[in-house]
Amino acid sequence: MKNRTRTAKRCSLLSLLFPTFLMVTFFCTPAYAGSINGNEQSIVSVINGQFEQDGVIYKVRQEYINSAMGYLQQDDVDLTAEQAQSVISEIYSNVQTGVDSGYLEQIGQTAPPETAPAESPKGGETGNNGSKNPDGQETDGNAEAGNQPGESTESGESTGETVGDGQNGGDGTDNPDGSDSEEPQEVIPPTPEVISILELVDKAPPQSYEYLSKDTDALMARIHIPYQILWYIIIILAVVIAIITAISFLKKLFVHHHNRKLRKLFRFILAAEIGVLSAICFSAVSVWIGAFQDSAVLNKLADTGYYRTIFEELRRDTSISFALLDIPDNVMDGAITYERVVLAARQQVESDLSQGVYQADTSVLTDQLEADIRSYLEDRSVTMTEQAQTGLDELMNRLDQKYSSLLKWPFAAWWIEMKTEFFAFAKIALPLSLLLVILSQALIIGLNHYKHRGVILGGKGLMGGGLITAAAFGAGMVIVGQNLPKVTPDYMELFFKIYGNGLCRTGMITGVIGVLLGVIVLVAVHTWKDSK
Repeated sequence: MKNRTRTAKRCSLLSLLFPTFLMVTFFCTPAYAGSINGNEQSIVSVINGQFEQDGVIYKVRQEYINSAMGYLQQDDVDLTAEQAQSVISEIYSNVQTGVDSGYLEQIGQTAPPETAPAESPKGGETGNNGSKNPDGQETDGNAEAGNQPGESTESGESTGETVGDGQNGGDGTDNPDGSDSEEPQEVIPPTPEVISILELVDKAPPQSYEYLSKDTDALMARIHIPYQILWYIIIILAVVIAIITAISFLKKLFVHHHNRKLRKLFRFILAAEIGVLSAICFSAVSVWIGAFQDSAVLNKLADTGYYRTIFEELRRDTSISFALLDIPDNVMDGAITYERVVLAARQQVESDLSQGVYQADTSVLTDQLEADIRSYLEDRSVTMTEQAQTGLDELMNRLDQKYSSLLKWPFAAWWIEMKTEFFAFAKIALPLSLLLVILSQALIIGLNHYKHRGVILGGKGLMGGGLITAAAFGAGMVIVGQNLPKVTPDYMELFFKIYGNGLCRTGMITGVIGVLLGVIVLVAVHTWKDSK
C-alpha cells in the first residue's frame, strides 16, 4: 500500500513533466493567447500519437493529455515555433521516463516476441513473475519478455492466455504432467534492427520559421518613402520655372534688363530651385549607391552575426532529428560546418537580392549529411530495408525544407519591393530634375546683366543642395541610432543599424561632394573673371 501511494505521488509529479512541466520550466514567458495556436497544436499532435521504446508501443494516458490541453489553453501560454519544437524534443527524449512513471500505457509491440521452448517449469518455480496479460503486457512482477502463452502459474494451473493470434499451440489445457501441449509451434525469427524513419516523419510536426521574419516584416511595413510628395515638389518647381519664363518674355526682362527688383526676385527663386532640385538628385544617387546595391547588404552580413546564428540553428535543428533517431551529433560534423553554412547562406542571399526569387541551394549541406548518415548506419550494421530507405529520403527532404527556410534572408523580399519602387521613381525623376536645374541656371544667366554673376548664383544653389542633403542624412543617422525598435532575431536588429548607418553615411558623403562641386564652380568662375 505504501508503494502504491509513493508511486501515485511520483506519477502525479512527473505527469507535469510530460509535457506540461517542461513547458512551465523552459518557457515561462507571459503572453495572452486564450487558445491553442498552431505551434502548440504540433505538441498536441505529438502527445496524441504513439511512442516506441524497446520494441513496445505506448501512448499517453488520456488524463495527462487533458492536463496538457488545459495548460496550453491558458491565457498566459502562447508558445513560439522554436519553443514548441524544443518541447517536442524533450518529449521524445523522455519516453523511458514516461514508461517508468506510469503516464505512458502500452498498446502493442512493433514485432512479436521471440518464442522459447514450449516446456514450462515445475509448479512453484515461476510464480507471478512469469505471467503475462492477454495484450502482451507484463505484470507487476517484471517478468522477462519471451515467456510463452499457456505457461503454468504458481498454483500449477495453466493460464490458457495467448499473445497474439496463432501463437498458442493448444487449447489452453495442460498435459497430465503439468506441461504445456506438445503441438509444434511456428518459430518467428526476430525482426532485424532497422531505424523506422517513416515513424519519425509521421510523428515530428513540420517546423515553422516565420518568427525569424515577423519583426522584420512589422518594421518594414512602417517604412514608406514619400514618392508622391516628391513628385508634387518637382511638379511645383517645374510650374514655377514655367511662370518665371513666361513673365520674363512678356516683360522683356532678357533684353532690356529693366525692373531690377523683379529680376532679382526671380534670380533668388531660381537659385533656391537649383538647391532643392540638386538635393533631390543627390539624395537619389545616395539611396541608389548606399541602399540598393547588392554589396550594401552582402558586405554587412558578416558583421551582424547572421552566419554564426544560422550555423547554430542548423546544428540545433539537425540535432533534434538525430536525437529522435538515436544518431550522435558528431555524425553531422563533416556536413554542417561553419564554412559550408556561410557558402550556402551567401549564395542564397545573392540569389534573393539579384533575382527576387527564393532558390535556396542546400545540396552543399544535405548531400554530405546523407552520405555521413549512411556511413554511420553501415558501420553499425543496420539493415536498410526498403521502408528505411524511403524514410531516409523523407528525412532528407524534410531537413532540406528546414534548411531552406532558415537560409532565407528576411529582408530580401522587402528589399526587392523597395528597389523596384525606387527605380520606377528615379528613372523619371532624376533626369527631369537635372533638366529643371539646367533650365533654372539658363534663366538666371539670362536675367543677369553680368553673365558670370548668374553662374556664381547657380554655384551657390548647388552648394545649398549639398548642404541640405548632408543635413538630412545626418539627421537620419541620429534617428536610426535612437528610434530603431527591438527586432528579433538579434542579427536582424544589428543589420538594420549597420544598414541604416551605412545609407546615411553615403548620403552625407554625397552631400559633401555636392558642396565641393558648388565650390569648384565658384572658384572656376572667379578665376575666369579675373583672367579677363
